[in-house]
Amino acid sequence: EHAEERSVVNPALRPANLRTTWRSAFERNARTHLTTLRERGPEDADVNRDYAAPVAAQNLIDILGFRGVSVSVMQQWSHALVSGISNLTDDADTWTRNDEAREAIRALLDDLIPYYRSHPDGSIVSAFVASELTRSQIDANVGLIVSGGMNEPQHAITSAVWALDRDPEQLARVRADPSLWSAVFDETVRWASPIGMYRRVTTRETVLEGISIPAGAAVGVVVGAANRDPALFEDPDRFDITRPKRPHLAFGSGVHLCAGHWAARMGVGDVAIPLLFSEIPDLRVDTRRESIWRGWFFRGLSTLPVTWS
Repeated sequence: EHAEERSVVNPALRPANLRTTWRSAFERNARTHLTTLRERGPEDADVNRDYAAPVAAQNLIDILGFRGVSVSVMQQWSHALVSGISNLTDDADTWTRNDEAREAIRALLDDLIPYYRSHPDGSIVSAFVASELTRSQIDANVGLIVSGGMNEPQHAITSAVWALDRDPEQLARVRADPSLWSAVFDETVRWASPIGMYRRVTTRETVLEGISIPAGAAVGVVVGAANRDPALFEDPDRFDITRPKRPHLAFGSGVHLCAGHWAARMGVGDVAIPLLFSEIPDLRVDTRRESIWRGWFFRGLSTLPVTWS
């Protein structure tokens, strides 16, 4: 069942299709919000608020084919769905916001599905419409993409800025050799994993590291710790763009490897981060204002003030 659903979305998110169909949109979106960041000026600019979050939201809007949806609405929907996924305290207001977002997305799909039947394009919703998936499968997959497709690229941008600002030597190295930007992206998502934890459920009773876990138990797979496992990564707490490349769990693994990982690499690693540093060469974190890390399931900088000369 999983393979059937992934086979629908995979072609739209392969590197070759991303380059021909979406890279120009990624660049346009980054430049648009870079202008906003600059307009805020060196005294009030915030990389997350003015650049990373809206770029990630607009990229997701475009890839999904969410015609007419604004950046602010996409951010609202994504945050509401993420809050639902991580609502371990069963907070009623959180469920209400989650349900309202899901209903709004369903209503949007009511309009988009007939549109894409007669106007097919390279978007993900168009691919779903052209498939044999049921409406409930489409709703579920679109909801999953909205919840996960904005936060990881957003936090990868802010975490990269934070990390490079704290290590001028590595920043100078990547400026001298732009081919290292891909290494910056990969090391960033390992070092400060945007998805901090996966929630899983045991299918049977099992023993893990000497601990008995019953069937049907909720298990938190703490990716942020796994990606700093000293058994796999030398000096794992150090941000190091020259680190030998090794598999990590920032995008999952196996058949459940994140379908959008190439889109994130291109939109963030190839476009958004390099453009930010090339267009504002003296960009730096503004230590006069507070930087704030937040999140558990999805973790990153919710506030990252920057300045320049």
